[in-house]
Amino acid sequence: MSRKIFATTVIATVILMLTTALLPVVVTAAPEDPADWYITVEGVLDSDTYVLYPYAKKSLKIGISKFGELIDANTKTGLEYGGVIDPFAADPEVVPEFEWSQGWVINITYAYSGWYRNVWAFALYSDSFDTSSIGGDWKRADRADSTTVLGGRKYGGKGLSDAGWIDIGYVETEPLKVLYNGPRKFIALSRTIIYEDEGKEFPLVRLDLTFIFNKVKKYVIVLKDIKRLDDRKFSSGFQIEFSNRGEWDLGLEETPGSYVHIFEGLDTVYDGEWHTFYDNTKEIDYDVAQIISTEPWGYVGFAAFWPQPLSKYVEDTSYLSRKTMLTTISTHVAEFIGDGSSRDFTITPPENPSPVEYPRGDGHWSDAPMVFLDGMLQAPDSDYTWDSSTDTVHFTSPPHAGAKIWIVYKTEVKQLDMSVEPTIASGLTPGTPYVIAEWDFDLNEKGDQFRAVTVYGVTDRHDASDDNMGPAYGDLLDREVRYLLDEVFNPIDLNDAVHKQTKRWVEFKVADLDGTITLDHRPFYDVGVDRWDQYCSFSERVIDLSVSPPKVLNRTKGEYDVSVDAKGYATITGLIPGHLYKILYSTLPQVSGEVELTTELFDSFENMMVCDTKSFDPEDIDIEWTDNLGVDHGVYIEVGEIKIHWKEPLNSMASDKKNLTWSLANGNFSLPITRWTEKEDNFKVFMEQVHRGNVSDITTPINITLFNDSETPTEVGSLEFDLGKFEKWITDSHDISVTWPHDRETVHVDMLTHTLTIEDLIVQFNYYPATDTNETIVTLKLKLSVDYEEHLGGRYEWVVVAKHSTADTAAAIMVAEILKNKQLEIGVSGLDMLHDPGPKMPYVMAKFGPTNTLADYYIPGTRPSLKDDWCHHWPVSSSNIITVGGPLASLTTEYVNEFTDAFYAFNGTHRGVPKPWAHPDIKGKIFAPTIWDKTANTFAGAGWAVVAVYKDINGTVIFTVWGMTADDTYYACKWVHDNIETLQTMNPGVTSLVLKIDYTTCPYSASIVERLGTISEKYPEDP
Repeated sequence: MSRKIFATTVIATVILMLTTALLPVVVTAAPEDPADWYITVEGVLDSDTYVLYPYAKKSLKIGISKFGELIDANTKTGLEYGGVIDPFAADPEVVPEFEWSQGWVINITYAYSGWYRNVWAFALYSDSFDTSSIGGDWKRADRADSTTVLGGRKYGGKGLSDAGWIDIGYVETEPLKVLYNGPRKFIALSRTIIYEDEGKEFPLVRLDLTFIFNKVKKYVIVLKDIKRLDDRKFSSGFQIEFSNRGEWDLGLEETPGSYVHIFEGLDTVYDGEWHTFYDNTKEIDYDVAQIISTEPWGYVGFAAFWPQPLSKYVEDTSYLSRKTMLTTISTHVAEFIGDGSSRDFTITPPENPSPVEYPRGDGHWSDAPMVFLDGMLQAPDSDYTWDSSTDTVHFTSPPHAGAKIWIVYKTEVKQLDMSVEPTIASGLTPGTPYVIAEWDFDLNEKGDQFRAVTVYGVTDRHDASDDNMGPAYGDLLDREVRYLLDEVFNPIDLNDAVHKQTKRWVEFKVADLDGTITLDHRPFYDVGVDRWDQYCSFSERVIDLSVSPPKVLNRTKGEYDVSVDAKGYATITGLIPGHLYKILYSTLPQVSGEVELTTELFDSFENMMVCDTKSFDPEDIDIEWTDNLGVDHGVYIEVGEIKIHWKEPLNSMASDKKNLTWSLANGNFSLPITRWTEKEDNFKVFMEQVHRGNVSDITTPINITLFNDSETPTEVGSLEFDLGKFEKWITDSHDISVTWPHDRETVHVDMLTHTLTIEDLIVQFNYYPATDTNETIVTLKLKLSVDYEEHLGGRYEWVVVAKHSTADTAAAIMVAEILKNKQLEIGVSGLDMLHDPGPKMPYVMAKFGPTNTLADYYIPGTRPSLKDDWCHHWPVSSSNIITVGGPLASLTTEYVNEFTDAFYAFNGTHRGVPKPWAHPDIKGKIFAPTIWDKTANTFAGAGWAVVAVYKDINGTVIFTVWGMTADDTYYACKWVHDNIETLQTMNPGVTSLVLKIDYTTCPYSASIVERLGTISEKYPEDP
């Protein structure tokens, strides 16, 4: 086969968008963009009440353009952290604005009427050439890296036809659509449509970028949905590359230097059932790029990508070409010229990189290329076959001499570190990183849709490190970054909510003279120093109330330590003697372990003659013990008759027979039965009951033949006994200090194994010829080994309803009852706000004003907040709360409403208090932004309900059930009551359910219509 690279400029620029020689340009200032193209959103963490969050209370501020870039040209804001540093919109006096680059790139390859076509577009705020590169509306360019057409938003395209090459492509972006702007949550939609033609007759794909910014977090989630719109009969599907990319100027110097590494394959609960392009045979992980600042030290930026992109690439901007910056990187074209006889064309590295498989839709993955012959798409299996084992295209008939053959395929481009990163010891500053993550996929029919997700954020640096810093360092994600990413990719979910294991406590104590405090409840849940500040660790918080303002101590910084004794009691050490401390902590009433107990039977016989047989009846064995939960255990062993027979040994005429000893410990013997094991799993011992194990009586007698310990062992005696009965039991009687206010609870025994073993059996004959008598000693030791795993139920400290609601109270009873049946303890019931009259009833919402109106329960910005505790006795913040009733009725539900993945979209004034603003499209509806279908993510009117769970950054777990009406709330609670098994087997990652209430038949019922997570919906919808 003859082969050479087909390298015409036209094909290279169309398919690969290669750079040609730069042309001289006239530099002019870019006109200002319209102000309504942009928006800036302020974070509120620094002014909120999350004092238990283990990291710095610094807010993030984000800027968004209508094109989907994280930059606001009006306020010069990108991803500003703590009011100091902004990697996407650095100080323009230090980093020129035309060097700001952040956004997306798309490339679409397809065939129509058989002819090759390609359309591309990018929105990057600036193409980084000069001051004319900033912003602007969409502009057509022959190449993405054109220097004659400058601007931050460009598009272009080429196609073949009977007349030759034609220009195609057009892009239009709608106004930025703010869907929700509440006190703690902001959601906006950027929508761009990419067309084949300027007349907009043939829309190819729609790009929806949904920005979800929780204003008390240090990150923003961007959902990227690419949907095929064109329904013409194409010769192929759409091969699409979609890329996020941007320059990270994470510093305050002119050329901010950073260390960067892309971590691959991090675990997430959002597996193949959460993405239509995957299935259970394809593992979904996520990747994350971590950027560590150096000028100054102390900041960490991150960008996490789900599902893991095919290509990921980072490079110092000093070594980055404009082509790489502005074009996609995964598509490759192997070009050949036919010689009239060759039919096989093989992709051979390094001339051409190897093809890789990528998702083609409906769980199908393949590395098969698109093959063009003189610009016409060839049909697989008919015109050619593809051999993926050899990367060879085999044509059915040889292409004619001079035929232009293009094999278009995907290849992995991976560079996880910048090509040059000096060490700290070298004193040199690393370069400014440019990070690219690129997804590749096919859209085969109208309506096909692919979702990619990026999470952008900035934090302080704690323990982040990079292998390129030097030999003392390794690649390590910062601990706060791990916390934030777990919150997104491994959130507490509904399965966790109904398998609640821990209990939360609050104590106020003065440190002893040695600076210690011992806590009252056990077993203390000690997560250790490494996980003390991690998401969902349920770790303790120690607050020094004797200083102003009160200080939350940090265990990872050594400000205190914890020791736990054998009984599970915790002692806090390293405190200041005489200071008053508030301590919030969890107990985990769950233990496992092994207990070994031995008991000994002993008796002696005198004047036992040779060949005598004697017997005796030892006492039965009764063993009791208490485990670390205070649960009482016991066994009873009924020991039968023991008989001993001694016969004269063959060497009895030896001159010295005194103290002649034979023993099982040293002799040769056999034991027919030496061990009995009884195992039980997954049973409960209900309160005030005793469980007795089903242990069969041991009826087989034990016969032991005794031998001497000479070189030629000889039988000298025998032993016979039996254990007539072996009984074990467990009761729920346990220490009152384990749980409050109940002193008796159901015990869940996950595993209980009793093993009874003959540990040591010694029969000793002492022979005295002078008196012709013997002293015989029998020692029998039994060992009881108990392996166990058991727990008491976890607890929801609060069940909360609105102070004025009676219907919600009736509904809450059903939720509390079913969780109680699950042996999840319910602590106390309470109200959202202070009941007036009757101010002694407990309530959970913090009151900021002097009266008891609804307005008194909001901090500035109309934000409701949870109390610290009730009566210094029962924790609220950091506890576990069930709230029943809608956000219009319950202030507690309103609090959690802005955090759940299905929420009520407020708009207007309610009970005299201004509420968050929602777009008219979602106003007054249940809104679920992570649903893929943008036309079906709201639920309006009666007959809809939400079941959701969320853990806030104070550590409070809130399980909420509510409906659009009081009736809906009632039947949603009934659904929870009747379907607890569904919740406890729910897929990992399901944080919210949307229920539909059916009132057409009686009794009324509810069913699930949506299972939602933080970044997607479960696919398929059925469990």
